[in-house]
Amino acid sequence: MFMRHVTRPKRAREGRVEEEEEEEEEEEEEEEEDEEEERRRRRRRRRRRRRRRRRRRRRRRRRRRRRRRRRRAPRAGSRASCRVCSM
Repeated sequence: MFMRHVTRPKRAREGRVEEEEEEEEEEEEEEEEDEEEERRRRRRRRRRRRRRRRRRRRRRRRRRRRRRRRRRAPRAGSRASCRVCSM
């Protein structure tokens, strides 16, 4: 915001009509660029969040699967080897 106020008096020497047109064009370009940057940032943030969530979910799923396999294995064999049945 500061830069715009600083640059206005220099442009006033060249001509106010041209200055206003240039400013409008520049502001539109800046807004478009800002919107594009925000979209890119949002996409990057979404991708990063998705990747992090996927990694965490994969790790949790692997751990759960291992635990389930360990619990199921003794039931398939003799009941004496099962901790719960022996108690």
